[in-house]
Amino acid sequence: MILKVPFKQQSQPNTCGAACLEMVLKYYDFNVSESKIFQKISSKAPQTGRLYIGTSNLIKFVSENGFDLQYNIKNIVNLKPYLKNRFPVIVLQRHTVTDEFFAHFRVVVGFKHKSYIVHDPEKETGANQLISNTIFKELWKKQPNGENESDNVFILIKPKNIN
Repeated sequence: MILKVPFKQQSQPNTCGAACLEMVLKYYDFNVSESKIFQKISSKAPQTGRLYIGTSNLIKFVSENGFDLQYNIKNIVNLKPYLKNRFPVIVLQRHTVTDEFFAHFRVVVGFKHKSYIVHDPEKETGANQLISNTIFKELWKKQPNGENESDNVFILIKPKNIN
C-alpha cells in the first residue's frame, strides 16, 4: 500500500526536515513551503554551527499550526498500523547506514512485503523508495555522535479531531 503524499525535493543539503514537513502538511491540504518552514524554525547545530531543523523545532511548528501529533523516540515502533489508517509518518534516521554523524528526515508513505516505501527528499534518491525492513531498522539506530537525535524517532502528524 502507498499513500498519495505529494513529493518535495529538498532545495538545500540541510532542508530535509522542512521538505518532509511540507510533504505531510500538503497531504492534509495545508500549504506551506519548505523555505518558509526552514526560515521559521531552523537553528544552528551545536556541533557544526550549520543551520538545520531539530526535531523539537519541527514538533513545535506542527503544534503551533493546529495539528495533533504523536512523537516517539528510543522505542522501535511498527509503522504499518499508522500507514493502514492513512497517516504518513516522518522518521529521523541516519543519513546512510554507516553515517554516525548526520541524520536525515524521510517520510514513510507505505509498505510492501518486508519493506517500507519512503519519500526521501534528497536529490539522489526521491519519491517511493523501497527500503528493506532490515536496512530501515539500521538507518533508524542511534547515532553516537549525531547532530540530531536519530534514535528511532518518528513523528505522526494528524489534523485535529482525527483518530
